[in-house]
Amino acid sequence: MSLLGRIRSSLETYGHPGRDSFEYLGLTVRDGELVSYRVYENPTPGVAEELRGRLPYRLLLGSLLSRFAAAGGVRVCDISESLAGTRERFRLVFTLDRSLSHADVELLLEAFFENLTLPAIAGALRRDAGALARRFDMSIQPLQQIGVETDIHANVRIVKYYLNLTLDTGRRRVCDRGFIDHLKNAFEVNLEPQAGSLLEIAKHRYRPVFVGINQDAESCERKLYFKSDAFGRQIEHVLPMSESLAERLGWEQVVSKEDLRALHELGLYLEGIASTLGRKDEWRLYFAYLPRWRIPGS
Repeated sequence: MSLLGRIRSSLETYGHPGRDSFEYLGLTVRDGELVSYRVYENPTPGVAEELRGRLPYRLLLGSLLSRFAAAGGVRVCDISESLAGTRERFRLVFTLDRSLSHADVELLLEAFFENLTLPAIAGALRRDAGALARRFDMSIQPLQQIGVETDIHANVRIVKYYLNLTLDTGRRRVCDRGFIDHLKNAFEVNLEPQAGSLLEIAKHRYRPVFVGINQDAESCERKLYFKSDAFGRQIEHVLPMSESLAERLGWEQVVSKEDLRALHELGLYLEGIASTLGRKDEWRLYFAYLPRWRIPGS
């Protein structure tokens, strides 16, 4: 099945008028090839009810993460499933209220990790959050989302956490040389080979919103996430911007300009882009409904 055919099938299942739980579509492009395809679902009432009776979510919500999931200031953000080689992987991510204090978040982290017995990962999360807050002079705690990736039996393979990069006022930062230097120093990673690409994304009206980190027992992957800065009538400018980026950054071999236009006709636009820190040829592309399509019948 072609990429467009696969996307149409996914929208029929998860979009309007299917489950109506579609949040966004994630494509991973590495060295000019599509290596991952994933549909992310919103926790609609129907989906939330289904999770309670379905593995591995039943074990995660009912046992491993039960105290954390029931705490105030925590809500399910999204779920997704994918194949890693021949193995199925399940992802469950929670959002934390931004009003939570550093002390509140520390108590939530204790609840999150109490049944996971992953002290090294818990320590890495705290170090990453602290380093980012210091480099960007944040007064508000940066942990925005946290979750897990597991197998069908709820064996945790990866802990996923997302650190907010927006200003304390809620406004988005600008990705410039100073921003890249702060990011490089916070995580001690060489960003020079990809600095030009990051600045190119910023020129196309995408702004950095958070750093997403996949941490397991042996390795760590960090991604810088951008979100389109277009809104209202300006949203129509995203299509030519995404076409230009596809050509400049090498996505066109996977998602051509014709594909991008066809996706636009289906009501999707390139809302988010993620760049893997330390890899100049790996990208995540996140397609969401155009604002006018997010309300059925609008």
